Amino acid sequence: MAKTIIKKNEENPETVEVIAKSIIDIAEAMQRIENTPLNRRALVVLIKDQTGLPQRDINLVLNSITDLKKDFIKPLKK
Repeated sequence: MAKTIIKKNEENPETVEVIAKSIIDIAEAMQRIENTPLNRRALVVLIKDQTGLPQRDINLVLNSITDLKKDFIKPLKK
């Protein structure tokens, strides 16, 4: 997977396309993680163990990550 390097520059900020690509990459990475032997339940347990956060909150965040792509890209297509 190619890495994208973004340098912050106040005079030349990131374009919407770069931000959209990053959001798509994050959502697709989450989908790939969920399709590995490290399934969602294992991921939730690992995060809970590391952070102490309730499983409910972890699941909300993981759901949101998965939905980022469809929720962000729809408004851009209009």
